[in-house]
Amino acid sequence: MGWAIWQCGRYFIEGELHAVHVQDGEGAMVDVTPRVNGERKIRFLADNTVTYEYGTLKQ
Repeated sequence: MGWAIWQCGRYFIEGELHAVHVQDGEGAMVDVTPRVNGERKIRFLADNTVTYEYGTLKQ
C-alpha cells in the first residue's frame, strides 16, 4: 500500500491511496491498474502505515 502521486499542471499535486503488486524474489513493483490517460509510469510512494479494510467497501 502507498500513494500514487499525480501532478496536474504546474501547481496541483495529488496523492491517491494506491496498491501495487510486489513480485516474489525480485522486489520489483508492478502496477496492474489500467490508466485512462495512457500514462506509462506513475510515481509511487510506499507507506507501511496505511491499511485497506476490504470489508468496508460498499457496492
